[in-house]
Amino acid sequence: MDAVDQGDLPLVHVLSQNLMEALASIQKNTTWGRAVETFQYLEDSKNIELVHPTESDQADGQVIFLRERNLELADAVTAAYMNRVGIEYVYSFDDDFDRFDTITRLSTADNPYT
Repeated sequence: MDAVDQGDLPLVHVLSQNLMEALASIQKNTTWGRAVETFQYLEDSKNIELVHPTESDQADGQVIFLRERNLELADAVTAAYMNRVGIEYVYSFDDDFDRFDTITRLSTADNPYT
């Protein structure tokens, strides 16, 4: 996150459903206060854009979800969003994204554009 804040990494898009999943996990595994801090940090960052998937992203994500065995719906909608806006890279420890030819998963704080 430091590299994102310092502008060493490209603008990060965080979809609303991924934000909700992350905050729920943080709240469950730590405290409500830590979840609030995380939300405020993400909302205030100039290099993080919180976005809402469109109805088209939802529909395309549902098609992907029904086609791809053992893929979470949130990940399918994320993939649909990425395809629509032309984002190739995702920072994630979730290897479910490895199944997509159009998505390259990064698990370290590397800038793919340098």
